[in-house]
Amino acid sequence: MCRATQSGFSLIELLIAVAIVGILAAVAIPSYRAQIQESRRSAGQTALLEAAQLAERQFTTTNAYTGTDISGVDVEFYTLTLPTLTATTYTVSAAPTGPQATDPCGTMTVTHTGARTAGATDCWD
Repeated sequence: MCRATQSGFSLIELLIAVAIVGILAAVAIPSYRAQIQESRRSAGQTALLEAAQLAERQFTTTNAYTGTDISGVDVEFYTLTLPTLTATTYTVSAAPTGPQATDPCGTMTVTHTGARTAGATDCWD
């Protein structure tokens, strides 16, 4: 009698393949999440600078920062506010919300002098 040859993968081969996929996932997923967080931070910074531009336009028009309306600046994962707004100064802040709340940069700010601050040192690079 002829014995038919079997084709396919052995259990050991499948376990090795699953282990390799698991190792790759363990490395790739945290890196992917960090990139997503950095991308969201960049969008928050863009919105923050847009709000600062609105304040500067208000000053150019009325010679005062008061009356600046940043409600039209739309950004996901950040809440934009004007905690300091006087005739001659302003501070615009972007506080992270939702999944972005764990960002080490925390709340980012821009002032009327152009000074940029954040919770970590390399957030505006």
